[in-house]
Order: sequence, then C-alpha cells, then structure tokens
Amino acid sequence: MDPNVSKPRKRAQRCPRLNEPEIGNEIEILYTVLQWKLDDIRTEINQKYDLNATQRASNREYKKVYQDLILRDKLGKESEVTIGGIVTIPRAKVDRWISRNITFTAKMIPDARTESTESLVAETSEHFKVQVRTPQASEQQLNFHSNKRYIPASVLSKLPIFQASQPLNQFISQYLARGAQARGKSSLSSQYLHPHYSLLRGIIYQISNQMIGPYEESLQRLLDRVDELGAREALKSLLSNNTPSIVATCESLLVAFYLRDNTEMLRFVSDLHPSMTIPLYSILNFAVSSYSLNRPLIARILKDLEEAVLVPKSEDLINLLFASKEVLSDISVFVKLWDQKAVSARDIEEALIEKKNFINLRFMPLHTNNPILLKQLLTCGFTENIPLLTLVAILKSKTEIAMIFFGYLGVSVNLSEPQIWDRLCVEDFYRIIQSVVADDNRYWDSMRREESLLVYLGCLKTEMLDYVIRVLEWKTTTNRSDAALTVIDFLPFKYPPDIPSAIIFDLDPSDIRNATLSVLPALKKLLGFGVDPNRTSLWRGLIWENLVEHGVLGFVPVPQTLEALVDAGADIEMTFSQSFVTNLNITLQSPTLEVSRPGRSTAIKPLDIALLLKDSAVFCFLVLKSKDVDGFLQNIALVPEEEFVLLPHFVHAVRDRNCNLIREMWDVRFENPERAITLALEKEQVDVAREVILRYRSTWKLISLVLQVAHNVREGRVREFKQYNCGLEVLQSLAVEGINFQEFPEFQLHPLLDEYKYALQSSIESDKLELLKILLDLGTRGGDGIGPSIYLGLQYMGINPVPYAAKYSLDCLKFLIEGGFSINEPSKDVIFSKGSFTYSFPTTALENALDSGDMKTISYVLREGADIYAPCNWSSSAIKYAITRGRIDALALFLEIDPGCHEAALLLVAGMPESLGYIKDFICSYGINACPSGTMH
Repeated sequence: MDPNVSKPRKRAQRCPRLNEPEIGNEIEILYTVLQWKLDDIRTEINQKYDLNATQRASNREYKKVYQDLILRDKLGKESEVTIGGIVTIPRAKVDRWISRNITFTAKMIPDARTESTESLVAETSEHFKVQVRTPQASEQQLNFHSNKRYIPASVLSKLPIFQASQPLNQFISQYLARGAQARGKSSLSSQYLHPHYSLLRGIIYQISNQMIGPYEESLQRLLDRVDELGAREALKSLLSNNTPSIVATCESLLVAFYLRDNTEMLRFVSDLHPSMTIPLYSILNFAVSSYSLNRPLIARILKDLEEAVLVPKSEDLINLLFASKEVLSDISVFVKLWDQKAVSARDIEEALIEKKNFINLRFMPLHTNNPILLKQLLTCGFTENIPLLTLVAILKSKTEIAMIFFGYLGVSVNLSEPQIWDRLCVEDFYRIIQSVVADDNRYWDSMRREESLLVYLGCLKTEMLDYVIRVLEWKTTTNRSDAALTVIDFLPFKYPPDIPSAIIFDLDPSDIRNATLSVLPALKKLLGFGVDPNRTSLWRGLIWENLVEHGVLGFVPVPQTLEALVDAGADIEMTFSQSFVTNLNITLQSPTLEVSRPGRSTAIKPLDIALLLKDSAVFCFLVLKSKDVDGFLQNIALVPEEEFVLLPHFVHAVRDRNCNLIREMWDVRFENPERAITLALEKEQVDVAREVILRYRSTWKLISLVLQVAHNVREGRVREFKQYNCGLEVLQSLAVEGINFQEFPEFQLHPLLDEYKYALQSSIESDKLELLKILLDLGTRGGDGIGPSIYLGLQYMGINPVPYAAKYSLDCLKFLIEGGFSINEPSKDVIFSKGSFTYSFPTTALENALDSGDMKTISYVLREGADIYAPCNWSSSAIKYAITRGRIDALALFLEIDPGCHEAALLLVAGMPESLGYIKDFICSYGINACPSGTMH
C-alpha cells in the first residue's frame, strides 16, 4: 500500500463508562424529564464525570468567538468562552487559534466586512454551542442568590413523567434490540431518536399536565400521527400501566377516542378503567359550541344518551334542546330525558338569560323555522324572547312564524297588506321594539336605543326604510326632515357594526355585509328630505373616527359617501374641536395634530386628518374641493422640521392639485427617517442606515431609530431576509461607537422606556439572543459593573425581562440571570396596541415557566431560587397555581425540593373540581406509596 495515501479515519470507540448504571440513569432522566438535546446531554455527562469525549469547537465557531471577543473588549467587558455554558475553553487556547487563523489585516481592521462575517452573523439565531459570556461571579458576589437549589437527578427520577416513561423506555429498548437498526448505534441516541418515543412521551406529558385537552385539535393530530406510524399497539401497552400520569391521560383519551369514533381504543381504555365513564353531556356541550356543527357526532351523542337514559342536569338541558332542534328537527329525545318536575321551562330560560353574554340566539328555546315545532315548544311552556324572535321572523320573511308570534302577542293584523311589517300599525311595532331593547339594552345606544334598533332594521331590510321613518315621525312628532336626520345619525357605517347582529338576529355574514352596503343608498335617500349634513354627528365626527380607526367605512365606498354629503351642503372647511382632535391623535400620533403645544395651529380641518390616513382617496377628494389649500400647507409648515416634513415634490403636487402625482407619492410623502433606515437595510446599505441614525446623535430621537432597526432585525428571517444581517451589523457598530441610551434624560420617561421594554420582549419572543445582548448593552450605562451587577442600572429603572424570557426562551433567561437579574422579581409585560403601550398583570418567571409547561425551564427557575410560596398570577402561591393549571410534574418537583409544602398542597386540593381529581389523588397519596413504574407488554 502506498504510504503517501492517507488511511481512512476510524470512528472513535464508544466510551465504556456510558454503560455504568449511574451515568445511564442520569442520561435517561435528562432526556425523559427535561427533554435535553442529545448533544447537551453528552456535554453535561462529559463535564460532570470527567470523561474523554469532550466536544470540540469548530473553525466557524471560533470565528464567531473572535468577533464577540473584539466587541466585548471594546465595551470594556470581561469574557469567558464556554461550550454549552458548561465547559470553559481557556483563553490561551482561543488566542492560539486566533494567531493561526486571523490575518494581520483582519486584526488591524476588525470591523471590515467580509463574506464570512455576514454568514456568521446570519447564523446567530442558531445558538452556537460555543458561547462568549460574562464570567460567572464568585460565591461572595452571589450573596443575593443564596436561595439557589441543587436538584440532583435522583429527584427528577421521582416525577410522574419519569415513572410513566419507564415502561416506554423498556418497550423501545426491546424493540430496537430485535431490529437491525439498533446494530452499531450508541444506546445514548438510538432509543430516544425512535419516533414512537417522542410521540408517545409527548402525549402522556402534555395531557397529564393539562397542556392539551381532550377537545383540542392538537391532540387529534397527535393521535393521527400514532396511526400513521403504526404505534397503536405501543400506545396500548403504555396505557396498560397505572402511574398517575397515565391514569390522567386515559381520562382525556376516553373523550378523544369517542370524538374520533374509535371503538377499538375506546373499548380498550374502558376495560382498563371500568370506573371511568364517557362524559356524554360534556361532549355534547363541546359539539354544539363548535364553530360548525358536527351533525353526525351530535346525532351519535343523542342516540347514546337516549339509550342510556341519562337524565341531564339543568345546565345541560339548554344544549340538549338545541341539539334536538338543530340536528334532529324533533324534540322527542329532549322531552324524554327532561324531568319537568325538577326543572321547569322557566328555569331553563332563566339559565339562558344568565348566559346571554356568551350564547347565540339560536339557543333560545323558541328559535325555529318550523311552525309545527314552534307550536310544540310553546305548549311546553317556553315564552322568552318572543318580541326579538318576532323581529327575526320579519327580517327573514318567515310569515307563518311571524303570524304565530303576532297571535301570542295579541296584536291586531291587517292581512290585506302584502309586506309583513305593514300588517302592524306603527304603535304595535314600536311596542315590540321597546320590548326588545328593554329585555337586553347592552347592544343599544343608552339614550336612544329604540332609534338605534329601528335604523338598523331599515338597513338590514331596505324595503322597511320608509316604514321606519313613519315610525320615527309618529314617535317624535316631528316632520319628515328631522326624522330623517335621526336616521342618518344612527346609520351603521362601521363594519362590523356596533350592534352584534350575527348574535342577535342570527344572520349570515353576507346579510350583515349587504346591510352595510345599503347604507349609501339610504344616506342619499335621507339627504333628499332636506337634511343639513352639517347638523349630523356623522359628518362632524363619526366618519373621521372610522377612517382613522379602520381606514374604511365598512363596505361603504368612501369617496361616494363624502361626495353625497358635500353635494348636500357639508362644509369641508369646518374646524374640529380640540378634544376631538386630541382623541384622534391617540391613534394617529402626529405632531401636526398636537393642538395644545405652543405655536401650533388649532384650526384642524378634514384635510389635516386626511393627510394622515393610509389611503389617498379622501385627501385627493378634499384637495379638489378645498378653497384654502395654501392655508393648509402654511399650518403644516408651523411644525418644526425635526418632527415633521413633507417632501417638496409632494407639496408642489398638493398646491397644483395633481391627484395622480399625489397618489403616486402617497407612501413616501413624509421625510421619514424610519422609512429611510428600512429602505437602506433592504438594500444592504449599512453605512447609510448608520448615518441616518447618527444625524440625531444629540437628540432622544436616536433611541427610537435604534429601536426601529431592532424591530427590523427581530422581524427578519435568518438568511432569507437581508434586514437581519445588516440590522445586526448596524446595532453592533453603534454599540462600539459608544451609543448609550442612558445619556438621554427622556429615556427614563414612559414612551421611550416602554418602547425599549417592548423591544427587549420582542427579541426574547423571537429567540434572538444576539439582539437581546446588544439592546441590553445599549441601555446600560458604562461603568455599571461586571458579573451580576452589570444590569443593575436597568433593574433600578424597572426593566426586568426575566419573566418574559421564562415564557419564550431558556437561552435568553440564562443570559439574563447570569447578568444579575433576579429570578423572583415580578414584571409587567408591555403590550403595544392602537398606537399606545399598556401593561399586563404582574408576572414572575416561575408563573410563566408553569404556563409553558416546559420542565427544562421550570427546573432551571427552581434551581435559581424561585420562591414557590410567592403570589403567582391570581393565586396566593406557585403551589396553588401549579395545582389549578394541572401541572402534575411541576407540583411533584415542588414536593421533592420542599417537602414542607405538602401540608399546604393538601389544604389547597380540598375543593378542587372533578377535572383535577387526579391531582388531588396524587397529592393525597404522596409519600405513602411509591408510584409503580409498570412494564410494557
């Protein structure tokens, strides 16, 4: 053999110590309970047991390490290099690699952009195993972390999910031992990479911890996957065991299999647990509340209920009656199961009245299109909502139904009239309207609710409009013009309209759309009665509020509506009140509308509002009609240039009334630094974006622009969106430049501070650790310290993203805790909506970890000293919160790390609902009997 030919490399032998029971058990626990990745498990085991399989860093990882070290050195930060946050790489080893691989030019010009640099930055979201971070603090520095806990693997092995996974582990191991695919593979990976393992383990964990319920589509998808992989027998063997997690899972699967009509699995679970019963009425409640009715399922439930003669509770009778009417068109099953001595018809109706906020009109007992069925229901004693149902029958032209109701109400009817509403005199019709709004006035204008309903009826059925005006003339004893003015003020220009007609009138969405479309013809007809549009609240406010809030007037064409009003005499030069303008500016956020500031124009007109709308149509219409365009432009010029500037070309187009050019330039009509930065990033013009930001170096505007770049970074997709690469490079260069938000006093005021908090939360939610680091550096005053005190300045300002990180990103959470943030400090999440920031209820890291249900995060938070006795959301403690959320594994971990909380847990489960019965059983039996692990057959 030619000695110059290189020999093929042999794969390193498997470390024999991995077969030791202690190590093998810990590997199993880290994967089963905490769901660690296999690479992380290898790193942990190698470091803990001093094995010789320590993972090495690649050249690409070293390049990223070098970049981070350069940036951190410029910021004066100490650094250490680790693998997976566990194994430390000596700095001398890093320096040796740098001397061999980094050229002299690259060292002298470290900021020079190269192709490799860009590609490395693009991969930051993949979280290199090799990390550069602030060195861990000494024990003396960690005095405020004195409550840290050590949670050994032996504790995790006592959790219910580990007990439930034991038979699954045995089954998969036996399966692999029999299969050829097990040969030559490490037991560290092959067992847990088997598709059955993660699927079945996930089903048990998510159901037993109430992360998914029996009615959720996600569970049905998991069961579909079981069938696709042929894992039904494996699932049967797993469910045959009797651990707390598996018993809880069987209760939910009983419902899920019934929904799937899977007779085989349903019978199997029922045989395993004879005491478990199928909650047919609960399933019926779910079926009738679904967006679209599953008629075959409901028919099957009704058949099973009739055969079992299951007497319903009073709250179940509502859905039983609805299902019988809608699916069977027959109420015989309902009548058979209804104990009228125990629950009267009036009791059912009163229960419906209590649920009015949540229930559809179709659930009303007397709602039906079948005259025979309606008579049967009246015979049963139902009487509620007859006036409202009468209006529904009129709107839907259900003459037979309407006539039955007319007879019940005792109103006189003129049968010679062809239209059903014309058969009623206006006095009787108005009394019906009064009865409807008296029964439930939540949906109507508090002062003139009868008028609101009348006008909406006229729009829903335009043939009724003349009749509606006649009713209003009779009621108000005014002339036709004033009655028409009233109708105009109540026209439903919004979509969806204020009145929830789909709930009240049981209409299809197309009916609501047609009602909105009929508004413009109705408006033109009403204006023809001599109405002065300047007297209407429609022109003086409602139109502009809708355009600002929604950009549209429902389905009503905006220019045609304005044209109808202006042709009828509406004044386009009217001036809005200052309070009205201030309210609009809450959404628009424009300096041109800040009427309370000195030197600003207080004469805000429709043209000023139209300039700020998303669409140019209204502005073009008003420009062509306006006689004072120059005055409009002069008022705009009063706003300082650093706050608001119109492009000169756009100003010329407005002055010339060139609507074609106005439409063409509409999206770029403002000199907007935010837009300039976005365009520069899209074109990969890093220097241009940086220069735009630095123009505002001496003003607080710089902070907003930097956060705009951060927004582009977090919204960008790695490798596929250019803004991600360029945005990070811009932010890194600004940090090196020495930009610091603390230099600006405005940073500590609410608008900017809230925007900064929101940017931190968004970077965490998108799991962009690199972006989070840069944002924290930009908000940290130089000299704030190193180690655990590095972000103390931010904490004193009330900035604490730790709870948010516990919800979305464990990597970000670890970074924040290493930087000195407290694990127990509650925080209010910042929520951006409609142009302003609001705050959520105070949350803690432990609360959000419990919400996520992720045991990796929960165990980490507890290791860092989270207080399980502190208030948690609406609960008095995390113990109670874990119980109410059904987190059985987290609760078990609480009991293991602090046995003293068992007594508190016993008191808390005393009044638990039936759905949490397995939690109660687990707590009551804790410490008495060990959980049986069982075997799979």
